[in-house]
Amino acid sequence: MKILMLGNSYTYFFDMPKILQGLFDANGVDAQVDSITAGGRVLWQNLDENDALHAEVVEKCKNTAYDVLILQEQSSNAMEYYREFLHGVCGCVELVKPARTVLYATWGRKEGCDLLDEFGWTNQSMTEGLAASYDAAARKVGGTCAHVGKSFFEIRKAYPEIELYDPDLSHPSYAGSCVAALALYKKLVGNLPINVASLNLQAADAAHLCEVIDRVVD
Repeated sequence: MKILMLGNSYTYFFDMPKILQGLFDANGVDAQVDSITAGGRVLWQNLDENDALHAEVVEKCKNTAYDVLILQEQSSNAMEYYREFLHGVCGCVELVKPARTVLYATWGRKEGCDLLDEFGWTNQSMTEGLAASYDAAARKVGGTCAHVGKSFFEIRKAYPEIELYDPDLSHPSYAGSCVAALALYKKLVGNLPINVASLNLQAADAAHLCEVIDRVVD
């Protein structure tokens, strides 16, 4: 299974693609994870011939037939600018032509973040709004969603002692990046990994993350 991930810092924090690759390797899943990311990047930039990373995307697709394309939009863009988001999703699918498309649905900002106050959102309403936007876009391209944001929300309810956010109240902590990798693994393989030692989390924390993700991600 050859996988290409297009996204931004929500993908590259703690080298999440490498965390996912480690889970595949530890559990005997034949998969190769490639990624092209940049801070603050929105999906439509991958379609812009003047963009610095456009040529890299095109080159990778010339050399590799990707089985799976994973797309992650800038944090709030899927809600604020849904048409732009949808344009990026559709264009990336057309550019890469994967056998399967998975949208990596992200999370609401943590309580106290200025963005929530600016738009009158809560962590829950932003999480739910993002999930709805990602689901709608996935339907348009015949893809599916890995609901990382919903997983964040449910883990925080059940196990608030596990910190999923960076101190900036936006990016994931290391545990948050592990949630993303586990949710994507579940979506791609159909079950959670048996061997999670590569995550280097406390055994109880890893078990708690898996317990919730197994309920949330179909």
